[in-house]
Amino acid sequence: MTIHKTIKLSQRLAIAALAVLACMAHALGAEPTAEEVAGRLKKLAGQTPEQLWKDGGATAVKGIVDLIDATGPGADIQAKLALHGLVLHLGRPGQDADRRKLVDALAAELEGERKATTKAILIRELQHARGKEATAALGKFLLDPDLCEYATLALTSFADAAPAAELRRALPQAKGRTHATILGGLGAMRDSASAEAFRKALTDADRDTRLVAAKALAELGDPASGAPLLQAASGADSIMQKGLMGAACLRLAGQLVEQGKSADAERFLLQLWKTPPDPANVNLRFGSLYELGRTGGEEAGKVLAEIARGDDARLARAALRGMAGQAGRELTWLTSLADAKEPVRAMFIEEVASSASPALPAVILAGLKSPSVAIKTAALKAVRGDPGAEVIAAMVPLLGHEDKGVMAAANTALCRIPGKGPDAVLVTALTGATPQATRETFAVLAARLANEQVPAVVAGLASKESIVRQAALQALGALGTDTHLPLLIEKVTSAGSDEERKAAGNAVVALTRRSPARPKMIATLLAAQEAAKGPARAELLRDIGQFREASCLAAVTKSLDDADPAVSATAVQALSDWPEPSAVEPLRRVIKDSRESAHRSLALRGLIRLLPALNAARIKDEVAKNPSLTKEKAEVAYKSAYTAAMLADYKTAMASAELPNERKLILQAIRNFPHGTALGLAKAALADSDLVVRGEAEESILKLAEGLGNAPATRPQVIALLEEVVASSKSPDRSKRGKDLLGKLAAKP
Repeated sequence: MTIHKTIKLSQRLAIAALAVLACMAHALGAEPTAEEVAGRLKKLAGQTPEQLWKDGGATAVKGIVDLIDATGPGADIQAKLALHGLVLHLGRPGQDADRRKLVDALAAELEGERKATTKAILIRELQHARGKEATAALGKFLLDPDLCEYATLALTSFADAAPAAELRRALPQAKGRTHATILGGLGAMRDSASAEAFRKALTDADRDTRLVAAKALAELGDPASGAPLLQAASGADSIMQKGLMGAACLRLAGQLVEQGKSADAERFLLQLWKTPPDPANVNLRFGSLYELGRTGGEEAGKVLAEIARGDDARLARAALRGMAGQAGRELTWLTSLADAKEPVRAMFIEEVASSASPALPAVILAGLKSPSVAIKTAALKAVRGDPGAEVIAAMVPLLGHEDKGVMAAANTALCRIPGKGPDAVLVTALTGATPQATRETFAVLAARLANEQVPAVVAGLASKESIVRQAALQALGALGTDTHLPLLIEKVTSAGSDEERKAAGNAVVALTRRSPARPKMIATLLAAQEAAKGPARAELLRDIGQFREASCLAAVTKSLDDADPAVSATAVQALSDWPEPSAVEPLRRVIKDSRESAHRSLALRGLIRLLPALNAARIKDEVAKNPSLTKEKAEVAYKSAYTAAMLADYKTAMASAELPNERKLILQAIRNFPHGTALGLAKAALADSDLVVRGEAEESILKLAEGLGNAPATRPQVIALLEEVVASSKSPDRSKRGKDLLGKLAAKP
């Protein structure tokens, strides 16, 4: 015999001996010590379920259960895993004999003197083990108040009829919570043999028992249970009970419909509807209308139609939802509502769309043919997925509808339809379409990314109507390829109006941004701008200004000196909107040299916007060049240098600011820099001729005073400025805040 086999045999003998000792200890009533339990768990951890059963059999089960009993919740995890593994292992196909032995062993332990928590674990394992033996063992604990719930749950998971018989056998002897639990189990199993017991329980003194019985009867779908359920619902004495009883009534109706007993469901729901309404249970009335619709009955239809035409909007909506739920009758209902108010018909179309009815395309088509604007709009909003070629063909002409709401709804609906189906229909409809319809069609083609329809878009550029040409230009910008850039540039140069020229320029920008060959496209654009004359030269420069490339910035900067005032103005505008600090120096040049106050104002605004990014990047680089600074010292150095740089730039900008709004922007910016220089700028602005600027200066002083007033070096200056604000401010609020700050500063030592 090899050493390996010897070790394995020793392990098996040890396990068997452990199980026998555990049995003896349990029989003698001896409690194992903590050390003994720990040792047993350690030995148990290394064993497979196959080894456990082979070495100990049913005796091993007792040993494991002893460990669960001895350790208690939390510490018993290893023993529970071992027991569960054993159950799963013996529950495999072909292990029926051993499984029965295991069930017998579990049942024996369950009937012994064990903790309630341990017995609950054993019941759950019997649930996994299954079989008629397990059913009988579990049935013995249905009347145990502590274990009834576990046993009932286990039995309801079995597929055969025996568990229901066990539950029915125990039901007459059960009381209180146990009675309700068993009833719930029978209800979950939809045990029709217990229908009479359920109906009897509707009058039970226990609230939970009544509610469980109502739910069980609803799940059965028994027509004879309708009247008892209605009576129980009317006798409910709390909002919660009324809600749950009402839900059971609606569930019963739904079950009857699903079982093909629509006539029974209709009778029950009509009786429910005729019951005097309860203000505390309004949802029952709404739900009953929906379920009435599902029955498809004639009498139900009459009731729904009458309510839909009524004055109660919430009930009308519920009735329409019920009508929309009558499969196959949606179109008939829409026709019958022809004499109803427009909002009613529109709501019906909405409800059909919400129900995902197969009849939705037919309902939409009927709505599109209606002369009513509200009905057309509702039909367009109801479009879901691909409604089919016929519906699409009816939608496209509405792009030219005189009502803007219908036009917008048609646009949105056509954009949402998946696939390429609508694209060809849209292009076909261009023939003979009005200019407005053509414009909307091009917009839809662009939104749908209908690249295959670019030829039709290009053809639109030759239209006699300007709005059509502009729409075609916009669509070509979205759908075109690099080869269309020369055509778009030509349209910029040949445009007959500023609007059309701008539309062509926007298309140039959109096309260039999408292009994978963007550098080449920009080079072409730069060459075209250099050669262009008149308004086209300015428009192409505006387009160039939309890109961040250095070559574009160079072209814009060069154009500052262009002889054409429109070109130079465009260059200033582009620089003021430039997204990167690289435009700062050209902007400073404009502020210094330009003779146009409008240009200087634009440049100053752009400079104020870009200064933070410029100074942050520059000072970070300077601080990084000094490796001797610690992280904390580097942060202090950066903050100090950044504040000084920003305030120096703001001081220069303030000297160049000609308009009140420019000075206002600077005064707002300096509030973020609590420094004496900022106070000086605010003090100087108190003498400004503009009332708004003086107000901003006062606001800046108040804001800066909150931080600088605590510093001995700046406190005298802060107090003097606050006193000036209090004395001269036209704002009572700012004057009061100034007094409050002065009071706080006076209280400081």
